[in-house]
Formats: sequence, structure tokens, C-alpha cells
Amino acid sequence: MNTHFVKPVHAARERNARRAARMASRRGSGVIVVVLVLAAMQLVMLGSVTSSGDESAVSSLRVDGIRAFFAGESGAIVASKTVMASLTPPAADSTLAIGSAQVKFVTVPDPTLGGTLTLDGTSGEVTRRIRVTLADPSSP
Repeated sequence: MNTHFVKPVHAARERNARRAARMASRRGSGVIVVVLVLAAMQLVMLGSVTSSGDESAVSSLRVDGIRAFFAGESGAIVASKTVMASLTPPAADSTLAIGSAQVKFVTVPDPTLGGTLTLDGTSGEVTRRIRVTLADPSSP
């Protein structure tokens, strides 16, 4: 048997084995990098979803605040028009539903004397208090 060719073949096999081991370790590190990148992207997405949920809750409260204000203002108009028309105004602690909002008449002054009308407009979790000063209708 010729021994000249055995060493190079054996050396070539060793080189191939080392090369395959290096490639396997590179593939393993590539998988780790991909997993880390995916985890980072997931954290970014989670942060954006959480912040958009907060923004929608704030927007909902703003809409309810506007509805509550306009409900209270509508109640003030109703009460002041009844006083101006010499009709009986809404009773204190009575409630008037306006769409999805409500108006509670907290204090209602005597229509002949005038005074401060206090109302609470409510929509959802938001309440707005409105005070209107009604003058004596007989005064100029």
C-alpha cells in the first residue's frame, strides 16, 4: 500500500470536519441572533399596542367630557327658559336624560327671586358642574 496518499486524504478529512464544525457553530449563532431580533421586535410591538390603548381611553374620556358639558349646558337652557316663561322649573335633585348623557338639577332657585342654578351634566364616567346666575325677572 502506498502511504504517500494516506496522509493527505486523512488531513483533508480533518480539515473538512473542522470546517463543518465551524459552519455549525456559525449557524447556531445565526439562530441566536434571529431569536434576539424577533424578541426585540415583539417588545416594540407590545409597546405600541399598549400606548394606543391608553390613547383610546383618553379620547373616550374627552368625548364623554364634551358630552357632559353640553348636557349640563342644555339643562341650564331648559331651566332658564322655564323661568323666563314663568313656568315651573325642574325640581332640585331631579334628573333629565339627554341622549346618552344626563343632567341632574342640584340646586334650583325660586323663579320669582332669582339665584344660582347648579347642574351636573354626566356622560359615562365624566361629570361637569355648571352654575348659572338667574336674575329676578322683575328687575330691569
